[in-house]
Amino acid sequence: MFIHSDSFPSINKHVNSLILWLDYLINDKPSSITPYKPFLFAAHLYDSFYAPWPYSTLPSAEFDSQIDDPFLTDMSLNSQSITLNYFGSKLELIPPISSHAAFLTLYKFKNDLPKPNLKSYDFDSEFIRLSQCTNPSSSPGCHASLFQNHFQGAWEGFFCYYEFDDYRDILAGSIDTLYNGVHAIQPQVWRLNETLEDYRKPSSLSTLQDICGGHDDQHLSIKRSDDTRSTRSNTKNELLIQPETIDDGKEIHLNGLGHSAWGRFKLRGKVRAWDGMFMLCKEYTPDGRGKWFYRGYSLPGGVLVGRWRDTYTPEVLSGYEVVLERDGHENKAKYDLKYADKLSQRLRQEGVESLEELKKKLAPGAAAVEEEKPDATETMKEKHPKAAAVTPNPDQLKVDTGKDEYFVGSVDKVEGRKEGDGTGVKPLDSIINVGKMAELPLDHISKLWNAHHSSKDNYLSATIPKDTYEGLYTQARKYPAFVIPIPREVKGDKQEDKTGYEVFYLEWGFLPDTLGSGTRPSTLIFTSLNEYKQRQAFAQPFVSCTHYTDLAKSHDAVLMRGEVTAVQADDKALAVLDSKDAQLLILTMQRFYNAHKFTDNSSKDRAKLLHNFHFNQSDFDFDRLCALVEEI
Repeated sequence: MFIHSDSFPSINKHVNSLILWLDYLINDKPSSITPYKPFLFAAHLYDSFYAPWPYSTLPSAEFDSQIDDPFLTDMSLNSQSITLNYFGSKLELIPPISSHAAFLTLYKFKNDLPKPNLKSYDFDSEFIRLSQCTNPSSSPGCHASLFQNHFQGAWEGFFCYYEFDDYRDILAGSIDTLYNGVHAIQPQVWRLNETLEDYRKPSSLSTLQDICGGHDDQHLSIKRSDDTRSTRSNTKNELLIQPETIDDGKEIHLNGLGHSAWGRFKLRGKVRAWDGMFMLCKEYTPDGRGKWFYRGYSLPGGVLVGRWRDTYTPEVLSGYEVVLERDGHENKAKYDLKYADKLSQRLRQEGVESLEELKKKLAPGAAAVEEEKPDATETMKEKHPKAAAVTPNPDQLKVDTGKDEYFVGSVDKVEGRKEGDGTGVKPLDSIINVGKMAELPLDHISKLWNAHHSSKDNYLSATIPKDTYEGLYTQARKYPAFVIPIPREVKGDKQEDKTGYEVFYLEWGFLPDTLGSGTRPSTLIFTSLNEYKQRQAFAQPFVSCTHYTDLAKSHDAVLMRGEVTAVQADDKALAVLDSKDAQLLILTMQRFYNAHKFTDNSSKDRAKLLHNFHFNQSDFDFDRLCALVEEI
């Protein structure tokens, strides 16, 4: 009902809010997210904040922009409220944000969920926000304590984005790009800690510069007099029992860690007390992949939603705004509800009165159970008790080709694998002398590259034509994960050989084009499906591949480097996966991710399986998948 062939949907906030929230609350999973794309991705038209996000503290009566540019984002502090007659009383409210309902619908669509089963009390905090934050220049807003424990703990979810070029076209008004452009979805996990602090302290986080660090780009300058926080609306809603004096000088500060396909990162930020908007700086460490700024809200049901953007675009300009979703508290609530009877019985058995007391009492036992979980090398350790994770010796990475001047040699260490480091993805110039190698023709580069890695245990390599890689990359953005079954012979009950399958999970990661080659590098990891089920984004990879695009512009080629994880056993480095199996995984991946280019029945089935894995899992045929892998 929202789609128009030549224009964006209506920007009437009240109408959009009513339609989208009713749709989310009363309908099951939609068949497509296409109608919701404007509210998900066109952030310059469909906002997702109750007041402009650069304002760190509200209410505020003054606004001054240092940037003289005609394409400014609307930073005005205007009231969006409506007044209702409610049982003879006047009730002033702002409508819940329409894009939030679209975010939740995307979450429902992606996770194949039914309509939400929420009670009225789940919306108590939301009602206070909608009634106390009606005017960012005068309304009292909320108490910081209202949002305590809304962010603490572990969160698992995803973030979405368009290619930069596509998003630029959307900003320019391209409705076709919005509806037909390719958006990617990447998983992430967070763990956040909360502290309640005095925002008047000099060390308090107060602006984007403080949260994400200062840099040379221009920022919004918001002038606020000393008594701005004491500015209050002359009217208040009679139905609320929240005290009229809201400001206690406190705000929630956040810090934590996270992990995505790009690697590990740190999180730091705060919660704007006025409306509970969280602001987080995400910084990958130690690889220096830039900083990203996240803003959003905790919504009923224990879900965090919002948008993320780069930190280089000035705040008052329409920047690169895309979707984030996090789910943590909701799953915990469902778990506690599902096992309520068993938990109550265990509480009585242990002689405690609360779940928290039970957790404390059983903490040592829980830790022992955690230690017994098998890791990625458990099978290998069972066969070799002395087995332990190792990294290749730097001396092993020399190659006797007569062309050692093209390789970095002893600098080519496998670093970054130890706990606390980032992704472990090394730049190409730490492996080869890129400048000297670029002087050679492509066939010489390919021979040197493959010879360098073929002389090493547990390494794979390839030289991929640029257009082939870009085809894989485009498909990977659509379908960033998949499963591949590898045939195994197993003994049956009567000792006859049977064919079984070991299932592997693959996941793509997308890296920034820091060299300006025009082709973005990427990573690809394979791990066992069992390992992934246990550890999700922290699963130990069995095979790790990196696609280097340093020579894409000059030689129309991409260099692939793969590494099979190895363990030390009896003074020998043993791979957790046979090299032939590793090659088969990569070959099979290529057959599925290139299947859309071909018209034979097997290719059509491969393309369909890849699509159904992401968007129609009820029709995902695992038996057909196994048969197609057998063909390869």
